[in-house]
Amino acid sequence: MAGMADGFRAQNQRVREIIAQFGRHPHRNPIYGRVSSPAEAAYIAAGDFPHER
Repeated sequence: MAGMADGFRAQNQRVREIIAQFGRHPHRNPIYGRVSSPAEAAYIAAGDFPHER
């Protein structure tokens, strides 16, 4: 059970880092009709999303 909690904490920390860096979730840009910055586009292309780990 502790391993699962650690995983949730790590995912939460990663999400906070992404929001701190971009001010939003870049992978949601297409859904909201937002244009991605070059940095956001690179993040999206890398596909390293915390919720898919």
